[in-house]
Amino acid sequence: FMRTHRLVLGVPLSINLDGFDQIRLVGDPVKCRQLAFAMVAQTATWHAPNDVRIMVAASPAVQPQWQWVKWLPHLQSPSEVDGAGPVRLFATSASELSGVGARAQGAADATPRLNLVVVDGVPGRLVPISTNGVLSSVSMPASMPRTCWESASAP
Repeated sequence: FMRTHRLVLGVPLSINLDGFDQIRLVGDPVKCRQLAFAMVAQTATWHAPNDVRIMVAASPAVQPQWQWVKWLPHLQSPSEVDGAGPVRLFATSASELSGVGARAQGAADATPRLNLVVVDGVPGRLVPISTNGVLSSVSMPASMPRTCWESASAP
């Protein structure tokens, strides 16, 4: 399906996030980031926060471009609050994201079917987050190869 439809220009693709443990967007950083924005917006639009939890790790250089996701209910911690309400599942480093993700697992009854982790330009290795659901991540590495699309199948 994807092999056939990637040759037709202007046709949107549907991606089953359950089918991949990682989707890597590589190429022009601006276009990749715009695609990631669209993927996050579509996921939040078509899935309830109880079904999909979204966590974002953005490097300080691109963090201002990702500020809009903090308003999505999908990024609200099920167990932590601060002065503005539920803590947002937003980080600027791999270690910070791992801590945020671990704390987000605090409410067993609020475990979503899918945890989507979006990583934009954050160096370091992300520690997998222990979940009862599926973990999928969309990442844009700091150094981008020339390939337009990469994916890794779930084990």
